[in-house]
Amino acid sequence: MKVCRILIADRDPHTHTRVCHALKELRLPRYVDAVDFRVERAATSEEAIQRIARNAPHIVVLEHHAPGLDSCAILRTLKRDYPHTTAIVAATRPSIPAAVQAIQLGAAEFLAKPLSAPQFREILADAVTHHMRDLAHSDCPPARSPARTLMRIPAALARLATTAVSLHY
Repeated sequence: MKVCRILIADRDPHTHTRVCHALKELRLPRYVDAVDFRVERAATSEEAIQRIARNAPHIVVLEHHAPGLDSCAILRTLKRDYPHTTAIVAATRPSIPAAVQAIQLGAAEFLAKPLSAPQFREILADAVTHHMRDLAHSDCPPARSPARTLMRIPAALARLATTAVSLHY
């Protein structure tokens, strides 16, 4: 059985519970073998960066700009040292500039809290499937080019547009 390590960097302990619940209900493509999920939680940036260095998670779900959590610092660490880790950023007060910044720093997704269960399961399934594909082809890891990163911005903005978000320019 293949292992998928997930780190939840969020000060809200309920987020950990929500992620674990979403993993139980995850529907993966048939070609993805059985997966053993190992989920850890970090409540501060320092703790998150230590856990990342110790366990090299495949997926990181992190809260955007919470007290004690500097999502930008975590994203920079991931981009520099763990470029194949998938980062999913969730924001209590999302904004277009925050979404653009997170994606430019390497986030695969930028979501508004509270997380929609079906949408979050779909994003998590994509991240797990991407990780399993990387394991199957570990001799040639995918490249993350700036152009590919910038192509994700419209999708993140479209998701924000469907929420009750105030835009500040």
